[in-house]
Amino acid sequence: MIIDVLTEQQSEVINAAKRLIFVAKSINKDLLYESNISPKYRADPQPALEKRRDVIPVHPGFFTLQGDFLRVFHAINAQIRGIAADLDAIEQEYPAVWPVRLFKKI
Repeated sequence: MIIDVLTEQQSEVINAAKRLIFVAKSINKDLLYESNISPKYRADPQPALEKRRDVIPVHPGFFTLQGDFLRVFHAINAQIRGIAADLDAIEQEYPAVWPVRLFKKI
């Protein structure tokens, strides 16, 4: 049996999905670089980084970065910032933790 009337919550989920689909369709339309080189290293680096204490788990999904890994991270970010500056990109920063109400809104 098909129900013709959606609950408010169901309508919100459908509308949120439509907005996400709209945003997803615009992602990567202006591809700047593509690499087809196969990576030489395929193993998960997380265990090795944690063993070296370059990555320290502090909460599920949250990590402290330090040591060589953090230096490489900063070097890569500097390169990307340079490319972005050449393209007059707008720098943005997002909080590590987003409130649930924000996810509901977007």
